[in-house]
Order: sequence, then structure tokens, then C-alpha cells
Amino acid sequence: EAWWEKTDELILPPQLVSGHELMEKLSIAPGPEVGRLLEAVREAQVTKEVSDHQGALDYARSYLEKLQQGEIKEVVYVNDNKLAFFQRPGRGVPVILIHGYPLDHSIWRNLIPLLDKDAHLILPDLRGHGASQVPAGTYSIDQMADDVAGLMDFLSIRQAILVGHSLG
Repeated sequence: EAWWEKTDELILPPQLVSGHELMEKLSIAPGPEVGRLLEAVREAQVTKEVSDHQGALDYARSYLEKLQQGEIKEVVYVNDNKLAFFQRPGRGVPVILIHGYPLDHSIWRNLIPLLDKDAHLILPDLRGHGASQVPAGTYSIDQMADDVAGLMDFLSIRQAILVGHSLG
């Protein structure tokens, strides 16, 4: 059989671990975290970081720990700007922690473990800060607020608790 006849194997590697097994082995409840872990393991398979069942479980465990600490960077394009953000998913009310000038999301790192484990924490790096794009020219607090609103739209969040520090 030629490689072009194996498109499913090339596009979609075999599943090394199931969502049910992740919930059981990592003691997590059904929810978005399970899907994020499965997606992360699948990406790790594609990049050859994971190749067997135990490796998939170990990778998922490590990824979950980073996710729970808000250490997994994600990116969204809002208002013609690349905005980096970090999340700790939870079932509770979304809480957006907005850093001050000239800091980034990491200012909240020591606070994360103290917050309710059920809270869905979102930690953006405002434009021009941290891992977010530094646009040319000047930008205003209104633009940064619009960026946070765009992030909320991207995440399908209609209401959230906003917590700010200094400029945030």
C-alpha cells in the first residue's frame, strides 16, 4: 500500500488515550479540560513528542498541571492585533485578570493557586506587553479594553468578573 493511500494515518494519528481514561487516571471531571488534553496529546503525536500510551498519559498529566497554573499560551487576533492569553479552565464564573503597565500576565502567578479552583481564569497580555504583539505607534486604554472585549467574544464569554491592577 502506497503512502498516499494511507491518508487517514497521515492526517489523523491513532488515538493513544481516550477521554474516559484521562478522566479516570487524572481524576478530572467531564468538561472542556478533557477535550483540551486530547487535543494537546494529538498535537504532541503529530510533532513526535509522544509515541505510546504511557507517553500520552505522562504528556497529558504535565499539560494539565501547566494548564491549571495558567502556563499554556494561546493566541487570538483581535482588532488587527495578536493578543496572547493564558487560561485556567473551570466551571465557575469567568474571571479576567488584567495586568498593569509595564507588566504581563505573570504578575498574577502567585494569586492563581489561591483563587477558587472552579473559577475560569483568563489572563491576557495586553497589546504591547508580554507575549502579545507590539503594534507600531501609540495605543490607548480604550484600544486595550476593546482587545479584552474581543477576547471575551472569541471565548464566547458574555459576562465576567474583571480584576485589574494599576493600568489594568
